[in-house]
Amino acid sequence: MFWHRAGLGEDGWFAHPEGAMLTAEGLATHRSAYVHAIREYHAQGGLAGKVAKSPLRFLIRHTAYHTMDHAWEMEDKDLTGKEG
Repeated sequence: MFWHRAGLGEDGWFAHPEGAMLTAEGLATHRSAYVHAIREYHAQGGLAGKVAKSPLRFLIRHTAYHTMDHAWEMEDKDLTGKEG
């Protein structure tokens, strides 16, 4: 299954040591594993999704959208802690 190849556990979350994603090396390792898993799964002709099977290009596009959505949410929030 794609998610297990990508390092995801049964609950659907990546298993990383605490704080690993906060380092450049940890983030690079995460990205590399994710991309490798997508390429491997695609080479086997796999489809994304448990119920509604979709081409992997949908998963890649959805991942990009989801990432940008989080960035937009953070941009809209005032993270400085200062009031108006």
